[in-house]
Amino acid sequence: MARERLQLDGVVTVIDAVRAREALAFDVAVEQLGFADIVVLSHVDEVGDSRALADSVQPLIQRHAPAAVVVQARHGRLESSFLDLLARRAEALQLPPEGSTHSSIEAVSMIHDGELDEERFADWVENVLSVVEARILRIKGILAIQGVEERVIVQGVSRAVDAQLGTAWEGSARTSRLVVLGLGLDGPALEAGFLRCAADSSS
Repeated sequence: MARERLQLDGVVTVIDAVRAREALAFDVAVEQLGFADIVVLSHVDEVGDSRALADSVQPLIQRHAPAAVVVQARHGRLESSFLDLLARRAEALQLPPEGSTHSSIEAVSMIHDGELDEERFADWVENVLSVVEARILRIKGILAIQGVEERVIVQGVSRAVDAQLGTAWEGSARTSRLVVLGLGLDGPALEAGFLRCAADSSS
């Protein structure tokens, strides 16, 4: 069976640039953006003022899909090759601005200017995120794990969290960022738990 041979590697959501604002009035559309790894903004060629698109519609999409690569399509063609998008998506992480919530979908962004302890983070995922897993749509982050030279790319749906190694930090500041999208999330509690995963944390 195909189910035994294939593995879901990502979700692509397509949204019409002309009708984006109307579509996002519906929870199901916002939820689809929350699940997305790549968002294709289609029919951009039909938007009269391309600058207005850049100033309004695309930022709106990025607020609802902070863990996705957002790309424009004109006349049915992407501005980048699909292979390039797949390469970019691992490290795509736009932290949503404060207050960027929908009537049902919430985006909780967490950042620690430093390294995380691997065991503490694993325990937090196991013991804290598992409690609210039914309300989580997506998890995505770029973490600096103590003792690991590369960026650790975290992606997941609900409690199913996968971690892969990205590029080396080299001279870049080692910063850990995580975004959780879901329903009825306790942002302050999640942030406090995430910060307790810091490598220099005593608790």
